[in-house]
Amino acid sequence: PMNTIQYAIDKSRNGDTILVEKGTYKENVIFRGKEVILASRYVLTGNKQFVDSTIIDGNTAGCVVRILNGEGNGTEVTGLVIQNGYALQGAGFYVSAKKLKINNVIVRNNLAAGDIDGGGGIFWVNSLQITNSVFYKNKGRKGGAIALVGGDSAWFVNNEFYDNNGWESGSSILFAGGQS
Repeated sequence: PMNTIQYAIDKSRNGDTILVEKGTYKENVIFRGKEVILASRYVLTGNKQFVDSTIIDGNTAGCVVRILNGEGNGTEVTGLVIQNGYALQGAGFYVSAKKLKINNVIVRNNLAAGDIDGGGGIFWVNSLQITNSVFYKNKGRKGGAIALVGGDSAWFVNNEFYDNNGWESGSSILFAGGQS
């Protein structure tokens, strides 16, 4: 088995599924242009216990998941907890992909500390689809849970937002420019 999630991403090829076993992984990962699915065993079983027990913890050492290099249709994050990110923008996720799907993910306790925008949970540019996910206790100057800046489209289906703090604007979601 791979020692870290980042190692698995680095060794993957477009179209691969990276299956993360239960546990807490203290790391910050970058997709590096890979169109892959990053998922817990939830993706195989539909058992939500795998979501709660498969955690990527940023340890307040930066953004937890960065997807920055134009990743496309095959890029997905499913069945994970993303927590304890700390960055100027996009502490949980920082996304500038062509398209990203987030499904059954818990995004919690992330802080975007910058004074321009925010997105404690997610800072996003381009196309995004989020389904069946939960955002709570995320903070950012603008967009406590999510800051959507520019982009083509955003789809939100059956998500929960609570106890997020956008201390200047948008405690749950901030839309700024683009088409949504």
